[in-house]
Amino acid sequence: MGSDYGLLDIKHLKVERLLLSNYLRLSIDEVDVIILLLLVEIANQGSNFLAISELSRKTTLSIDDLANKVDLLVTRGFIQLDIYINKAGEEETKFSIMPTISKIYELYQDDEINVMKQNNNDISKIIRMIEDEFKRVLSSKELEIIKSWDYNYEEVKTALLETLKQKKLRVEYLNKILENNNVKIEKNTSYYDSFMPNE
Repeated sequence: MGSDYGLLDIKHLKVERLLLSNYLRLSIDEVDVIILLLLVEIANQGSNFLAISELSRKTTLSIDDLANKVDLLVTRGFIQLDIYINKAGEEETKFSIMPTISKIYELYQDDEINVMKQNNNDISKIIRMIEDEFKRVLSSKELEIIKSWDYNYEEVKTALLETLKQKKLRVEYLNKILENNNVKIEKNTSYYDSFMPNE
């Protein structure tokens, strides 16, 4: 983790917003959030030294209750503590909340994976729908066109109905309809935007 305990990293992150947006997903409570936010504040001031007595003065918690809460956050992997001996021969404790940042990062990674899975499911559904309506297996070229689309299932379904009406059972034709529909939507959006006042 390095001797600076991630100071430079968290200064450039909106940790407060990330915590407030995700603490329920992290299965921590509001008191945990306050403790972590106080530690963020200390770290942003250029320090990573943990003094429970000083921290308790910024909360309504007793020193014992705060210490128990911090210990639990350490046990659950939200805070890293390291004890070392200073030049005066006294024990001091350094903290890092980078484990919390890592947990939030993992949440967003999971979200991205879920979106990718959903997109893959949509593509599979779209391919099955087109093959069912065309009553044939799609060629490799047609499959490549479909995989390049950024259209959802309902958009493709609407365009496919138009393709069937025209009796042109080709993915290339379906692709043209989708592109034209998209252009119409963009034009309509631009038209209505022209009446909106500039902010």
